[in-house]
Amino acid sequence: MGDAGETIEEKIVGYLHDVVEDSQITITDLSEHGFSDAILNAVDAITRRKSESWRKYIRRVGDHSIATKVKINDLKHNSDLSRIISPGEADLSRQRKYQEAIANLLEKQLFH
Repeated sequence: MGDAGETIEEKIVGYLHDVVEDSQITITDLSEHGFSDAILNAVDAITRRKSESWRKYIRRVGDHSIATKVKINDLKHNSDLSRIISPGEADLSRQRKYQEAIANLLEKQLFH
């Protein structure tokens, strides 16, 4: 997803966007490897908390401009049904969920 970013920060966050969420790597680890505060804040903003609802997560992502742009790219990619040979109802439902999240993020970005 990094290639979808327009700026170097968006590209870096795009590459790192699942790292903290899906591995043992922490924001502190990234900091120790020299990533800037802007990158660290964006990665933190796009990292979903374990007890966080989807709606709360999307609202929180929408509070950070870089995280918002990266998440929109991620959701567009993940809602592309052409990646699935025979999409079923679960895929269509997920696509609707992601499209709603994209609309919410775009609206927040527009009026923020």
